[in-house]
Amino acid sequence: MNHRFLAIDIIRILAVLLVVYGHFVLVGGGATTIPGVVAESTKLPIFDYTLWSVWSFEIFLIEKFSTQTAILGVTIFFIVTGFLMPVMMERYSSIQFLINRFFRIIPLLIVSMLIIMLFVYYTQNIVFTLKSYIASVTLTYLFIGVVPIVGVLWTLIIEVIFYLITAIIGKFTFEKLILLQVIILSIIVFDSKYPNLYYLHLIVTNIKYILIIAIGSSIFLASKESSILKKFIYISSSIVISYIGLYIFKLNYQDTSTYSNIGTLLLGTFIVLFAIWGGQVYYEFTKTVKYIFRTCVSYLFNSCSFRVGNDDYFARIFYFSLFINNNIICHSSYNFLYFTYLCRKNRYSL
Repeated sequence: MNHRFLAIDIIRILAVLLVVYGHFVLVGGGATTIPGVVAESTKLPIFDYTLWSVWSFEIFLIEKFSTQTAILGVTIFFIVTGFLMPVMMERYSSIQFLINRFFRIIPLLIVSMLIIMLFVYYTQNIVFTLKSYIASVTLTYLFIGVVPIVGVLWTLIIEVIFYLITAIIGKFTFEKLILLQVIILSIIVFDSKYPNLYYLHLIVTNIKYILIIAIGSSIFLASKESSILKKFIYISSSIVISYIGLYIFKLNYQDTSTYSNIGTLLLGTFIVLFAIWGGQVYYEFTKTVKYIFRTCVSYLFNSCSFRVGNDDYFARIFYFSLFINNNIICHSSYNFLYFTYLCRKNRYSL
């Protein structure tokens, strides 16, 4: 599984770059105010967007895939979360899983919110109250109506909700996953019939993104199946249910974001699939090349070895030890050559 996690780390970096790029484009070339981040006395936007060519990639995604860079990046993050949490539930109990998630998130959240709160105070003279700090680190600001220190904490709220759902589900199956998506879809439909229920709408506004995370879980379940048809059914059915739920929400509340667009879901899913299964194919390919190399070199060594009598007991032991030594030499030679290749590649890429 190491090659998969390496691929996931790579697409995480891609997702970060997409989110940073998307926010920078909108803030740098479009925003006139950024409350809680930039003081009102600071002149915005930073650039004249009519003369800024950086918009071109954002426009490309909007025109070709009906999505945006930042939203695509967040979608990738959600799908990756959906893929990784079932992997963890294969190793941990529900209690162990929640403890792991708590100590992975909360200590860092406490420190980072404090740093950001102090940073915006000393650089922008923006003051956050102790109540805002506590509400931010406990992720309760939406429910008590307090301005958070960082607005993007909403994505962490979605992740934590899914952690709780994961602890309840336990080990994932396709049936459990579809049931989860159908329940969320039903809640979205119910909310559309009773839009004046504030807390219900608040819950739906957040849990609708669980539908996107579920796509990642379907990829995990599909990776355990040998049948291509089952792989397709698992992933496609999850995408369809997600699209229906997000689209119903968009129709009823005039959601202008592109999360509900099929282009966002398909492109995000493709990127994650390409990274995970592409990494697996690359791993299997290098393993096959390594085996062929060792076999060929071993054959050359053994064919050059002198022949001994078949009836000589000590000669057989010597021949067997010679065969083992040859394989060790082959393995070492391959690793040396591969390491040399990586060194040269890294040197030339600088």
